[in-house]
Amino acid sequence: MISYPATEQFLQAITAADRYATVSSNSDVKGQPIMNFIGTVKLHGTNAAIGYQKDAHPWCQSRNRVITPNNDNAGFAKYIYPFANNFFFADILPHCPTIRYHYENGDKIVIFGEWCGGTIQKNVAIYGLPTMFVIFKIQIVNQYTGTDADNQEQHATSYWLHPQEWSNIKC
Repeated sequence: MISYPATEQFLQAITAADRYATVSSNSDVKGQPIMNFIGTVKLHGTNAAIGYQKDAHPWCQSRNRVITPNNDNAGFAKYIYPFANNFFFADILPHCPTIRYHYENGDKIVIFGEWCGGTIQKNVAIYGLPTMFVIFKIQIVNQYTGTDADNQEQHATSYWLHPQEWSNIKC
């Protein structure tokens, strides 16, 4: 289970920029940093993910718990489990060399998205459309990155793939 982090609001980014703004030497005016943002459309549904690791069965999860067809979140696990392996081996691995490399080396691959449409969330524009899983992030978790010299514990590292590395995936 790899929990999805909290999503910050735009106001939080502006507040942080203001906090760290610098005052120029010849003025009392704070200089705001130049920041680049990538805007995305908010799909109103529920956070869902499917995880893969070599020599293990795929697992489904909500934002912060493992789900199964019998203990589900808006029907995502019941929907995805029947074709989870085919989705990964036919639609992802052949088209995403970075994911294939990490999977073959035993790393966890967690595909996060919004499970939306259908009757998942009422009173939104996509209510009533066919249910869909819209990928918005993919995380790689390397379980075996070395040990801490003091206590000999292994530490996992993780990172998010850049969308260009997976944008050709079709769900």
